[in-house]
Amino acid sequence: MSERSSGLVVDIEAVRAFGKSLRHDLDAHLSAENDQILVTLLNTPIFGEQCPSDVIVSAAKAYGQQLIKLLGVVDALLYNGAVLTELVQKVADSYEEADDVSADRVLELLASAKSAVNHDIDAKRVADAMMPHPGRVA
Repeated sequence: MSERSSGLVVDIEAVRAFGKSLRHDLDAHLSAENDQILVTLLNTPIFGEQCPSDVIVSAAKAYGQQLIKLLGVVDALLYNGAVLTELVQKVADSYEEADDVSADRVLELLASAKSAVNHDIDAKRVADAMMPHPGRVA
């Protein structure tokens, strides 16, 4: 985005590209890796859970619970990232729609101005035709 004297200018294609890139990164990397970590975590015993020391077992369980919480945070980030990609698309669509509406409004104003000018020209012609001119017999 850049600012000009006429207002804010948005590169709609750059906004769309950002959304697509983020969606790709979420799907190809973060989601897949998060799923792989979750499967590994669920299918692999946590180091220390089978230890005879209650302190180590307690620490191992706390560690496991923290990993689960961390994956929950990552899930929330992935979800929010997906929502962001949808919103980016909607923002780009809205900017594009606003540009179209603005362009349509400008065309309407130009057509209205042209009509008003043509009306004034016609009115002047009628007025000129009705006014006596020197050398013309009324």
